[in-house]
Amino acid sequence: MSDLFSEKAKDWDVNDMVLALSSGIGSTLINNVKLTEQMNVLDFGAGTGLLTAQVAAWVNKVTAIDVSQSML
Repeated sequence: MSDLFSEKAKDWDVNDMVLALSSGIGSTLINNVKLTEQMNVLDFGAGTGLLTAQVAAWVNKVTAIDVSQSML
């Protein structure tokens, strides 16, 4: 299986649109989902972890999975 994100991963975390979307989605999750310190969360399609990092502070544990080794 080829890694379709190998080129995109190089500058993913500095892309202004990606950062803005991740920030907005993270804020929406935190403000609308009752996250607790007892929760274990699975982030499937985690990419570089921009959303994972935002949610991690609110829960017990986050397991991040992505099919792209480059993004991880």
